[in-house]
Amino acid sequence: VGLMYNDAREATVEKNSGRLLTLVQYRRVGTDLIVGRRLENYFYFYADYHFEGDDATYTDRVGRALVPMDPGRSYLSALTFSMVRDTHNDLWLPTKGSMLNLAVKLSSRLIRSDYDFSKYTLEADLLLPTFKNHSWKLKTFGGLVQGDGAPFFEKDFVGD
Repeated sequence: VGLMYNDAREATVEKNSGRLLTLVQYRRVGTDLIVGRRLENYFYFYADYHFEGDDATYTDRVGRALVPMDPGRSYLSALTFSMVRDTHNDLWLPTKGSMLNLAVKLSSRLIRSDYDFSKYTLEADLLLPTFKNHSWKLKTFGGLVQGDGAPFFEKDFVGD
């Protein structure tokens, strides 16, 4: 079980006057219920139910275009299914091994969500031992969001 709270404001600086222009203010409160099962050595399956309430206030049309999210109160309900292969040698400070995570997230009005989308992600990392208890970590991440109804915080951006 996990809990989440986020109270934020997205803003930009107005070009001519240099004044701070608030685009959107939003609050997110949610919870996750996660269950998992070890299938065999190094392979795991996880199922996650996520529910959150969102409240967004836009100050102008620019904010709505830059930070797409339903104005007012909305609810996100989603199921995520993950398959993980993890060969790391330690849970907290691994120095060798690899991890591959394939996940599918589904959000629909059928499960009482105000957002309709599916999200597919692939995450992989590889630890290359160097000397003593040190290593280099190579990591990659990619994702695809299908459907126009995904809120901006469910989309992947360069630098995430």
